[in-house]
This record gives sequence, C-alpha cells and structure tokens, in this order.
Amino acid sequence: MIILVDTNVLIDFLRGYDSFIDIFKTERIIISGVVYSELLYGSKSEKEIYTIRELYRKFGTPETDLVDWEKTGLLIKKLKKSGITVSFQDAVLAGQCIETGRKLLTKDKHFQYIENALGIDITVKI
Repeated sequence: MIILVDTNVLIDFLRGYDSFIDIFKTERIIISGVVYSELLYGSKSEKEIYTIRELYRKFGTPETDLVDWEKTGLLIKKLKKSGITVSFQDAVLAGQCIETGRKLLTKDKHFQYIENALGIDITVKI
C-alpha cells in the first residue's frame, strides 16, 4: 500500500517518536508538497531545514503534487455546506487521497468528519 503522510505524523517522526515506525518500515510512504511546505514553515533551524529537505527527497513524489485545484475547491465548498470547516492544506490532502485512492496516515481526528460527510474511507486505521 502507498500511504500519504500528514504533517503531524512527520513531526513526531522527526522528533524521534516511533509510534508509526512499523508503517514506515512496511509500507511505501510518500509526502505531498503541501506537507513539505508546512514542515519548512515550522522549521526552527537550518539543520531542521536540511533534514526536511532530505526527507522530501527520499519520500516526496511529484505525482502527489498533481492537484486538481477545481476539485479541491469544490471539495471545500461541499464540506462547508455539510457544516465542516477544514484547512486548505487538509482539503488538499483529502483531495489527493480521493483522486489517487491512497490512504492518509494522520493523527488528526477531523479527517473522520470528512470521511463521514463524504461517505469515504481515506485514513489509515491505527
């Protein structure tokens, strides 16, 4: 299985927490450009930037960044009509999973609301 990894999981990974290490060892992990940008934004030093760049070089893939912006915008609109407000970044990740059929590894519970509202299953159940 190919798994798209959310920012919060990668932050734990970079901090040395091994909560998801088995998944990292057994599945193909990929990182979206939007997650890469979030990690860089939150970096605190040049060393962290270097580590994040290396992580993206290893796990980043251009195919995750082929975002259908129209579908992403319409997804946000549909969720909002259902009473669900999500960040733009999370809508991009959800859209990427919907488009590619991949699963998302995340600690964010609000993705469950997206799944329920749309009647889909996009997250890795851990």
